[in-house]
Amino acid sequence: MYQNALTPKITNNLYGYEDKTGKEVIPCIYKYAECFVNGIALIQKNDSYGWINETGREVIPCIYQYAESFCNGLALVKKDGLWGLIDEKGNIAVPFGFYEEYKGSYKSDYFAVKKNGLWGVLDENGKELMPCIFEGLILDFDCIHATKFGRLFNIGIEKILNY
Repeated sequence: MYQNALTPKITNNLYGYEDKTGKEVIPCIYKYAECFVNGIALIQKNDSYGWINETGREVIPCIYQYAESFCNGLALVKKDGLWGLIDEKGNIAVPFGFYEEYKGSYKSDYFAVKKNGLWGVLDENGKELMPCIFEGLILDFDCIHATKFGRLFNIGIEKILNY
């Protein structure tokens, strides 16, 4: 994982970036800013989210109502009230509105997705590993905890991959 020496800084409640010496490199114009990972950083400009590179240029436009950090090359984003997944170039990996809700996990490489009121699992490429058949679902590092017909199931990752 490539991480730049630029770090977020706050001035007058706005975020920007400074180098190791404390010199401001990207002006404090953002409502929110995260650290650079793989050469890009999630930022919030006004009420929209997008990503910038180390020069401050928007590489993924600030067009999203909500966004989460990239995890294994995909980021959860919300646009026009609909959820989707994009890759690090801003390409749509899972179309907006296909699933009602998403839950990512920093502990795993998977996403929990909700469709027609039921939950399933996508892998880091947006491929469905388990269909949306569970009433509830929590992702953990090595398993998922799912409920169906009021019963709790703990399903190991190996079983998910071979589902």
